[in-house]
Amino acid sequence: SLDEVEKDWFLAEHLLDAHDEGKTRHDFGVMLSAVAKIDPRLKLKVAWKVFDAWAVEDPPRQAPAAPPELITGMMMAAFAIGRPQLAMLVCLCYCGLLRVSEALALSWEDVFLTSSGVVLCLGITKRGMEQKVLLTNATVRAWTHLYFVRFAPSSRKEKFFSLTYGAVLRWVKRLAALLGAESLGLTTHTFRRSGASELSRSGIPLADILLFGRWATERSAREYIRRGEVAIHRARG
Repeated sequence: SLDEVEKDWFLAEHLLDAHDEGKTRHDFGVMLSAVAKIDPRLKLKVAWKVFDAWAVEDPPRQAPAAPPELITGMMMAAFAIGRPQLAMLVCLCYCGLLRVSEALALSWEDVFLTSSGVVLCLGITKRGMEQKVLLTNATVRAWTHLYFVRFAPSSRKEKFFSLTYGAVLRWVKRLAALLGAESLGLTTHTFRRSGASELSRSGIPLADILLFGRWATERSAREYIRRGEVAIHRARG
């Protein structure tokens, strides 16, 4: 029974109540995004302003982005110390904008070498649906081809990476320390964020990055990438 303006104010007041009750801001961002998906014509100007003001008071903790030369250095260092699986995982997460959990869920039957590049079939994603990632970079394809030659198992149902999430996180911190970047506080999510920020810096349209990175909303991706670009400049400095 509410009109558009009343709906906007209703949700804004709901956000204020949630803030006063000490609830988690992230959950209410999901709520606003869901409402926008259900009714794309609904302009929640006041509700989103309240949500942004909540962020100023309680800024979200986000994984830092790293410049491409540091990501490449981590790949080379992992390979040099005898951790080729780790090097390959960093490569795919950075170039394919994968979450580490998505990469670790891959089996050999999910990865295909084609004439146009590397195809990754993601069966488990944050959005809960099967999705495809195509990597056309020639160097990435060459790395993946060598990985196939060296590590391909007898059964394609085996995991593409025999690593655990905890092991990857530990090695990310070790490699960062090895390369003198310990102070940046890199995490496993750094690779996805750094890859998206580098695509934006290279002039790739936001709509294409959104599709490639499998984001649900443009608003969240735009802020995600903007902060990533700033973090990269700071890291270089």
